[in-house]
Amino acid sequence: MKINSTLRLSCLTFVIISLLLAISCKQQTSNVGSTSVMPTATTTPTSTLTPTATPTPSVPGEVKVARNKMGIEFVFAPAGKFIMGSTDAEVQRAFEQEQRDYEGARLESFTPEKPQHPVTIPQGFYMGKYEVTQAQWQKVMGNNPSSFKGCDQCPVEKMSWDDVHEFIEKLNARNDGYTYRLPSEAEWEYACRAGTTGDNAGDLDSMAWYLKNSGKKTHPVGQKQPNPWGLYDIYGNVAEWCEDFWHKNYDGAPTDGSVWLGGSGLNSRVHRGGSWVDDAAELRAAHRSSWYSYFRDSPNIGFRLVAVPRS
Repeated sequence: MKINSTLRLSCLTFVIISLLLAISCKQQTSNVGSTSVMPTATTTPTSTLTPTATPTPSVPGEVKVARNKMGIEFVFAPAGKFIMGSTDAEVQRAFEQEQRDYEGARLESFTPEKPQHPVTIPQGFYMGKYEVTQAQWQKVMGNNPSSFKGCDQCPVEKMSWDDVHEFIEKLNARNDGYTYRLPSEAEWEYACRAGTTGDNAGDLDSMAWYLKNSGKKTHPVGQKQPNPWGLYDIYGNVAEWCEDFWHKNYDGAPTDGSVWLGGSGLNSRVHRGGSWVDDAAELRAAHRSSWYSYFRDSPNIGFRLVAVPRS
């Protein structure tokens, strides 16, 4: 009887272990199947808006592009909100970066980026996909003022802000369905940031021609990577004129994305983005510079257009 009891107990134990093993194998098989199914991102762009950034197109197909009769291409920047300028800490960091690259660095070169402030862009706008080229300028103006000639697809430079307005006036006279203008400074930084909040909207070496890699000259537009909204050379190559008068800081700046007029710097206009001759600290999205609106002596300043469809 003792042997039989032991045998029955052994058999029962074997059955229980077999059942446990079977259940375990079934669970493992189920787990293998479940781990292969992962949540996937929807292909529909989201429209969530935060106080600091506008939704960014995630794939090239989402970039809305327009082209005028001259072949100048424009990409659409949607309406939205962003934080413009730099904090005290960001200004100090930029200054320290500039000190490492340039022994003549001055803190005063970066304080105009303050105070940081919220800006609302109430309407979307089309901004030039590329900087205006020498060939495009030649076609409208009949001349080429650039220092780096012999490169039709290089950005035009060495023209004054006043000269740019003459170009725009002649382009608008063509009545091709758009009204052209320079971007406001707020529109420029908004489009440059393209929904990002850092110094640059990507790897600077991959996106920009500047002192480190330019060979001290301009390069054909579109050779580097664009920002998330499809704008090429938004950093470097040539700096870009904006419509605004120069102000030494953002005290009293408009918060609706409009052009900032008036002030004491009536002979100077803003330019943005840095150029082939500038260090990395001067190619940050928040960095501001200015030059006299009537001077034609800058081989490092060009421009890109904003196009407004005519009704």
